[in-house]
Amino acid sequence: MAAGVEQLLADMRKQFDDVHMEVLKQTADFTRFKEGIRQADSAEQLKEQDMTRLSCSVIKDAAAAAFSASSGRWRRMYGMEKLIANALQKITVEEVEKSQNTEDTFQKIREATGLDDVMDIVQKFLNKDVEHGQLQQLAAAAEARFEAAEAQDETLQRAVKQHIASLDALTETTTQLDHAKQWAGRINALFVAAGLEEPFVCESVEGLVSYIAAVRKNTIPKLLETMEAQGELQSHAGDAINEPPATQGPMPAFERSRLVLKEVNSHLHFDRSSSVEDNSDEEIVDHDRLEGSPADHASGMVERQRSTSHTVQDSPALLKPITAEVGRSTLVGEVSQPDVTTAEGMSASPRDAELHGDDGPRLAYAA
Repeated sequence: MAAGVEQLLADMRKQFDDVHMEVLKQTADFTRFKEGIRQADSAEQLKEQDMTRLSCSVIKDAAAAAFSASSGRWRRMYGMEKLIANALQKITVEEVEKSQNTEDTFQKIREATGLDDVMDIVQKFLNKDVEHGQLQQLAAAAEARFEAAEAQDETLQRAVKQHIASLDALTETTTQLDHAKQWAGRINALFVAAGLEEPFVCESVEGLVSYIAAVRKNTIPKLLETMEAQGELQSHAGDAINEPPATQGPMPAFERSRLVLKEVNSHLHFDRSSSVEDNSDEEIVDHDRLEGSPADHASGMVERQRSTSHTVQDSPALLKPITAEVGRSTLVGEVSQPDVTTAEGMSASPRDAELHGDDGPRLAYAA
């Protein structure tokens, strides 16, 4: 049985070898057939390439012939097109520049006039003559208003100066009135001390005027009568004056009247000398004040009111006629401005030359 199997295997190996050889033979035949087909295809491709090269050469030759035939015409057409393009480019650049200039001009006009529409700008230029005439009329009206304003300003400046001058005059008058009231009070005190008047308080201008009239009507005649009585009794009083001060009695009324008259005359002397100086100083100050500003005038008047000292030396001219009459109404042979330091039986203290406020001059008996 083993021999049979081996025989079977040998037969089957032989069949396999035969089949394998047949396959190899068919494979070789197929390879040869395939190579033949490839070679045939290569030959066909070579033929097609040759035909293509031939066609291309023919076409190139025909195109070269056609191009050479029409090259001159094409060159001329190209030159014309190039010239036309250059001309169009130049024209375009010029138009762009013109349009840009026009646009810039319109922009400036818009900024100057405030108009955005082109037609409005054109209408404005067309009506420029009318607008120019209107502007001239407006300029003339504005100039007239300016001149009127200048004239009004000058008028106001003059009114301000007049007002300042009036304020200065009012201040001066008020100051003089205050001085007159104080001076009248001091004179009244002197006359009261001499027993010629009753105490009087001046509160208004009417009271001051009535007091001056009363002095002229009543006090001066009383003073003259007292001075006449002094002349009659002077011979009898000579011995009494030479007596020592310890033996003298109270001062007689006529002696007090004489001292009052001397003090009034001394007041008149100081008033005349000081009023001239005050008037000259006030004129200079007022002239300087009128040249300043209204604020400077106001501040100057306030300072002047604060710095004014009410003394007898500043007595106003309002009472000078009365005091002059009192000074002239002295005894015969007596000077209207006596020396207060040489009064008989009296000597002036060092403070007589300085009249402070309402105190008046101070007199002391000679030792």
